[in-house]
Amino acid sequence: MSEVRALFTFNGEEVKVQCSKEDKMENICQKFAAKINKNMNSLIFLYGGKQLNLDLTYEKSINSINAGNNNMKIIVYENIYYSVVCPKCGEKLNLDIKKIDELISSKINIKDRISGIQFQIDSICDSLIDFEKAILQLKNIYLNY
Repeated sequence: MSEVRALFTFNGEEVKVQCSKEDKMENICQKFAAKINKNMNSLIFLYGGKQLNLDLTYEKSINSINAGNNNMKIIVYENIYYSVVCPKCGEKLNLDIKKIDELISSKINIKDRISGIQFQIDSICDSLIDFEKAILQLKNIYLNY
């Protein structure tokens, strides 16, 4: 296993993380997050102007320019949408954006289903009203004989 370094730049400071070429980027970024006492999910990792693919290994991620010196320079930003402060107690709430998106999507689906059910109920009510009118007309016809 060949030793390499990932150089993370976060808030103007550079943090070095020793790793091997076979390490997954997720593990390397997790080591960095642990060094700065942050949750990895609250950070955004950029390399070469693109978001870093955490599923790839160091070797698969590094570009040819940086491969020669075995230093991968990664820029890190804090995900401002990740943590929200409670307006009542001031405690930081860690939110999973994917879960929030899923909740919004399911709310829209439920709202659409309710609208569909409401339409069906209205149709049934209209049919019942028409049915009652038909029965009254039939009774009137029967009474007129």
